[in-house]
Formats: sequence, structure tokens, C-alpha cells
Amino acid sequence: MDLSIPVDKTWNRHDLYLSTLVVRPGDKSRSATPKRAVGLLHLPLGDENRRLTLALEAPDKMRPNQPLTVKVKASVKEGEAPKQVNVLLSAVDSGVLNITDYATPDPWNAFFGQKRYGADIYDIYGQVIEGQGRVASLRFGGDGDELKRGGKPPVNHVTIVAQQAQPVVLNDQGEGTVTLPIGDFNGELRVMAQAWTADDFGSSEDKVVVAAPVIAELNTPRFLASGDTTRLALDLSNLTDKPQPCRFTLPPAGW
Repeated sequence: MDLSIPVDKTWNRHDLYLSTLVVRPGDKSRSATPKRAVGLLHLPLGDENRRLTLALEAPDKMRPNQPLTVKVKASVKEGEAPKQVNVLLSAVDSGVLNITDYATPDPWNAFFGQKRYGADIYDIYGQVIEGQGRVASLRFGGDGDELKRGGKPPVNHVTIVAQQAQPVVLNDQGEGTVTLPIGDFNGELRVMAQAWTADDFGSSEDKVVVAAPVIAELNTPRFLASGDTTRLALDLSNLTDKPQPCRFTLPPAGW
């Protein structure tokens, strides 16, 4: 069966769904039990002409303890360059974002994307066909109970970068520059940008590798007593394709 439903131009909203409920009675002669089916179909009405296209120009690679400068250019699918475009730029450690598969925020999709179905559907199907099993429960982590007993948390020497600049307004040509401070960090950063005007929205992302020529990591014991003898482990990583001369100085402190 095919149905045709006209779409009215006055439907200026983005949470529309087509819903269908089909019920089939039981038949004792054929030992057929009652059945029902529910169908939902989202009706997308997003206006692509209100989507801002962002182009980010950032360095592919940079050194730590330097500012990260990103050039931003905004445009629309049709028409002149957008006016009064606000841009929010951030740079976050990609390793942290990958833990939860964090997606770059998209304001256009937040306003015009699919929303949760706002109606509740009730029937007695659960009374006709008894459900089996139990509700599953989730539990994360494996060392939380140990930390609850007291004591200091584990020592963590990992540096995490999560920088966000104040919102900036692009010029009349839809262009601008944003600078973020990057500290003593080695790794990959995801540069995320969200842009908006009074009517249009958009987002974009880029990747920047932050790496020093040589990375040094000194592994030491947590404490020493008088007369103890220990061995220190110094790990060096050369991130360039050339040999690097190194000089080591180990000044003791706190004696």
C-alpha cells in the first residue's frame, strides 16, 4: 500500500515523524497469535542553504610551547559572503576524544537534525506476549573499589591539552584568525570550530601534530632513604629523521 502525504510550506519545524501502527488479530483455526507492528520515519526538513561552510587553515605540525594560529573562512552554498559570523575555536587532545568517540559539535545538526520522537506509544502487547530475561546493568572501570578505601590516587604524569578561545567575529569577507596557546604537550590535537550567525550555522575540524624534536622521560623511584642505591631510567625519543646531539644535566635537589 502506498500513501501520499503533502508537505505544507508552513511546517517550519524539524521534529516531524510519520508513524504507523498495524494490528493483526489472532486466528484460533490457524493457531495464529495476535501481532502488531510499529513504524516510525523521520521527515527531514533541514535547509541546506542555512548551513555555513567552514575552511580551517592550520599547520600540519608544530612544536610544543608555541601559539597555534588558525585561519578561518566561512561561506554559504549560495549567495554573498555571510555577515557577522561568530566562531568558537578549540583544540583538544585527540587521544582523550577517541576514548568516547567524541564527535565535533555541529550546531546546524543541533537545530535542523533529527530529534527524539516526542510521543509515547502504549499497547497491551506486553500483556499478551510475556517478556523474558532481565534488565541489563552496566559497570565501568575495574579499580574504583580500591580507590574508595582511601589513599592517594595513582600518580599521573600525562599532559592533557584542552584549550578554547573566546568567540571571535569574522570580517565582512567571512575571514578571521584565532590563536590558542599550546603548552608542553606532544601528540595530536583536534582543532574544532563552530560558527553561527542570526540564521546560519556550521562546523569544521582539522588535525595538528605537536611534537618536539626530542622527547625525554625520566623514571625515578617515588622515595629514597639515606644510604640507598638506585638506578634511573632516561627514555629519549628522536622524532626527527636526523641524528640529534644531546647533553644531559642532572642537578640533585632537596638534599
